[in-house]
Amino acid sequence: MIQWSIFGEYTLTHAAYPLGQVKLLPPTRPTSFWAVGLTYAAHVAHQEVALDADRIRREASEFRPWHKGVSCLIGPNAPVVLPMEAD
Repeated sequence: MIQWSIFGEYTLTHAAYPLGQVKLLPPTRPTSFWAVGLTYAAHVAHQEVALDADRIRREASEFRPWHKGVSCLIGPNAPVVLPMEAD
């Protein structure tokens, strides 16, 4: 096992744990996180059905990033928890 701080020194230990008994975290600790949408065909097609197709095509032609909270990052195999009001 490696005991460490993401920004500092690390120490190799003799401890070992089965993978099923540990929680894997994202390998980063960002201070900001930006996302982009409507950047792949399946997403655009879904939005065209759900919303105004002309508007979606216009917006998909531009780069429109948005800021997200760093709490949106999760580790491998962690569940994605949607708020009840999400569709």
